[in-house]
This record gives sequence, C-alpha cells and structure tokens, in this order.
Amino acid sequence: MYSGATVQIIKLKEAFYSRTNLKEILDKNRGYGLVTVTINNIQFGIPLRSNLSHSDGFKTKDGKGLDFSKAIIVDANDIDGIFHIPGDEYAHIAKHAHHIEQVFNRYVQRYVNLVKSGATSTINRAYRFTTLVNYHSELGL
Repeated sequence: MYSGATVQIIKLKEAFYSRTNLKEILDKNRGYGLVTVTINNIQFGIPLRSNLSHSDGFKTKDGKGLDFSKAIIVDANDIDGIFHIPGDEYAHIAKHAHHIEQVFNRYVQRYVNLVKSGATSTINRAYRFTTLVNYHSELGL
C-alpha cells in the first residue's frame, strides 16, 4: 500500500492555489508546510496545522500536527521548495514517518472502501470536510 517512509516538508507555488478549485482545501491566502506521503504511486501533501483539533491526523506537539482531512495531491511542478519548521518538530515527524504513512494509508483506504460500499451516512459524518472528495478518479472511484 504505502511506498516507504521518508520525510519531505514542502511548500507549494502560489500558482497551485490560483489554478485549483478544490473543495475543502485550506485557506488559499497563506502558505502551509506539507509533509509528502506516497500511496499507490500518488504523492499526497499533508498540511501542518498549528491547531489540530480533531483525530484525523498526527499530533506533533502543543496541539500542532498533520491534518489528514486536508491532504492534497501534489506533483513536482507544484513544489516551491522546502518549508522550514523547528528542528524538534521535524525530528518528531521524521522519527514517526513510517507510522504516519501507515495511519494516513488507513485513512485513505477507509474512505475508498466507504465510497465503494455506498455508506453515505458514515462518509458524511467521518469524512465531512475531507479533501479526498476531489480525487475520486485518482483513487479509482
């Protein structure tokens, strides 16, 4: 399912936000650091949030974390370099990279399985604000 644990924290080009009309994407008027994760040959960028207030993610410290519900698909043309975060936060993410990929993979697979099964009420409750709604063709749905 997942393709190997590495940590790359990137930022996106402004052009990504201006050319895209994705549902549920984070605020387009500010930059986010994204941790990249590859699942089934699809590179996702999972945004770092300074206040992660739900369980669909990975907590780093002091309420911060990676927000799985706002993950987007990125390609090399979207990347505008490295996003810098405090060294201890980076070390925590790097130490848990394999775990992050496994948990994110389960998050995506559960969504795919729910959509395929037609479990609309569960999707509306558990994936109400997910960006995965933008990627049905990429996910084989």
